Amino acid sequence: MPGTGLPSAAAIRSALNAADFPATKDGLINAASAAGADDAVLAALRSLPLADYTNRDEVIRSVDTVEATGTSPSQHARQAQDKAPSGVAQSQRTGG
Repeated sequence: MPGTGLPSAAAIRSALNAADFPATKDGLINAASAAGADDAVLAALRSLPLADYTNRDEVIRSVDTVEATGTSPSQHARQAQDKAPSGVAQSQRTGG
């Protein structure tokens, strides 16, 4: 989901379909990138702590997803805009 900030669990699962487990954070990012994952998925994987992950479910539990936060991508983007620090122009605020 480009530009929305948070990926869906299904998008992460799909991006890691060909990943070999256990996998490191860098291995997950490389596998997702090779699979053509969108920016939201890659950003979520980059936010992972350095660790060895045993399977896709563990990865999905370790990142923020649309399902985990209970908000839609558009709601998440709006919340990010609303929480921008003071002194940031509206035109410089992004959805995540």
